[in-house]
Amino acid sequence: ELAGFVGKATSIAATAGVKFEELGSAIALVTGQNIPTEIAITGIRQAMATMIKPAKESADLFRELFGMEMDVEAIKKMGGLQRFLLHISRSTTKKQQGVLFRDMRSLLAMLPLISEGEVFHENMQEMEDRAGSAANAYAKMASTISHQFNQLKAAAKAVLVVIGEEQKPVMGDLFA
Repeated sequence: ELAGFVGKATSIAATAGVKFEELGSAIALVTGQNIPTEIAITGIRQAMATMIKPAKESADLFRELFGMEMDVEAIKKMGGLQRFLLHISRSTTKKQQGVLFRDMRSLLAMLPLISEGEVFHENMQEMEDRAGSAANAYAKMASTISHQFNQLKAAAKAVLVVIGEEQKPVMGDLFA
């Protein structure tokens, strides 16, 4: 079910500067709150759109609270999506969160992410650990295959040298 919907959020996440691990962690947390996958992803997508281009009231409140524009740069300056939401959690009331994320779908997705920051962090850590393990396994496999290929290549060169040495007397007569 998840695979069919994730693609709808990845492009806007990339535009917002949200890492894939952050997106995956957010989806895991929101769907873990018994919010259906399609609704969760639609809400997260809408929230990221709001972060990129907020309504005037949202932008004004964000500027008042944090002294900066609510945009991609704010997400980067605050340290990514997780820390961005942590700042919102620590600095706003539920009513202000409703002003920042005015769309009902985005608010539905953001409330668990804002209020469950620790779970969001744990999900993020798990996603990063898995990604790191996969990268290490691939590097190990690639180096093993590369090493084996280099050994095969060296053996093939040795065989060609032996064949060439054996053919030298015959070939020498042809070119003499």
